[in-house]
Amino acid sequence: ITALCLVGKEGMKTADFLETRVRFRELSSEDIRMYLERIEYRDKAGSYAFQEGGSYIIESLEGSVTNVIGFPLSLFYSMAVGMDMTGDLFLPQVPAL
Repeated sequence: ITALCLVGKEGMKTADFLETRVRFRELSSEDIRMYLERIEYRDKAGSYAFQEGGSYIIESLEGSVTNVIGFPLSLFYSMAVGMDMTGDLFLPQVPAL
């Protein structure tokens, strides 16, 4: 579960969360050892990386891949659209001439 809160220019706020479920394969001690030899697990939350050999240990995913990787982009974007912030976030600010 990842929660986000956005605060707009005028103090307008919105908060929401996104839940993603990851089901792992049944792994033997040898499978785990081989996986840990393949990736740098010590800098990963939960000691695994979906984007780095995840198919070896993950059976299924329900929800957002970007939520598992580290930041729920679809949730962020939908919240930004809901607050009419997309122009401020995604369009370059061009100075008036």
